[in-house]
Amino acid sequence: MRPVIIESPYAGDIEMNVAYARAAMWDCLERGEAPYASHLLFTQVGVLDDSDAAQRARGIEAGLIWGRNAAATVVYTDRGISTGMQQGIDRATAEGRPIEYRSLPDFVLPHDQMKGELAAIGQSVMNWIDELTQQGGPLKDWTPAESPAEVIPDLYNMLEESFACHRQACGETKVLAAELEARNELIFPRELTDDLRDVLSMMMWNTGPIAHALRAGGADIPTKAELEQAHVLHWLTLLVLEHGSAWREKGEEKLKEIRATLTAASTEGDA
Repeated sequence: MRPVIIESPYAGDIEMNVAYARAAMWDCLERGEAPYASHLLFTQVGVLDDSDAAQRARGIEAGLIWGRNAAATVVYTDRGISTGMQQGIDRATAEGRPIEYRSLPDFVLPHDQMKGELAAIGQSVMNWIDELTQQGGPLKDWTPAESPAEVIPDLYNMLEESFACHRQACGETKVLAAELEARNELIFPRELTDDLRDVLSMMMWNTGPIAHALRAGGADIPTKAELEQAHVLHWLTLLVLEHGSAWREKGEEKLKEIRATLTAASTEGDA
C-alpha cells in the first residue's frame, strides 16, 4: 500500500469537516493507499485543542513530520483550501513530495443526507396525514409543518401533546372511578343501551312476579303494582350497571337462590 498524507479542512464547521476527512480516508483506502490524517488524530479530546493557536501549530507540525515518510500529499478540495492545508501543500513542495488534488463528487454531508431522507419520509407522512385529518382522532383538524423535512418532529410533538392530554384524562377518570367506588356509586350512562332498554321497558305484568319473589326473599316492597314495578326496575338497572349484558343471568341466579331458600325452609317446616 502506498502511504499518503491527507490534506482537508478541519477548522470552521468541524462536524462536517470531520465527516469529509473520514470520507477522504475511505477514498484512499479504496485506492489501495495507507492514508494518514493528523487532523483526525491530534484533535481528539484529551490530545490537542485546535482552538488554541499554539496547540494547533504543534499538531500541524507533528503531522507534517510524519508526511516526510509519505509517497504523496493528497489534497481533497471540495470544501476549499484552508490555511493548515496550504501549509501542508507548501511543505510537500519544499520537500519534493508529489501533490495530488482530488475531489469527492458523490460525497453527501450527513445533515444533507438526513434532511433528504427526512424529506422523503415526511412526504409519505404528509400524504398519510391528509387522509387521517379527514377522519376523527388526534390528527383531526391538525395542520402539519409546510416543509416535509419538519413533518416528523412536528408530528412527534403533536402526538406527545395528545398523549399528555390522554394521560391526564385517564388519570382524572381513574380518580373519579375511585371516588365513585369509595362512595359505592355506579355511573349511569348518558345513552340508552340495549340492556337498559330491555329493563326499563318492562310492564307491570313482567315485574309483578319478580317483585313477589323478591318480597318472599325478604325485600321490603309495598303491595302496590306501580311500587313493585319501580323496585324491580331499580334492582334490574343496578344489575345492568354492575354486570352489563350478563344482568339476566345474575338476576336469575338471585331469584333461584331465593326460591331454593324458600323451598328448604318449607321442607324443614313440613318435617
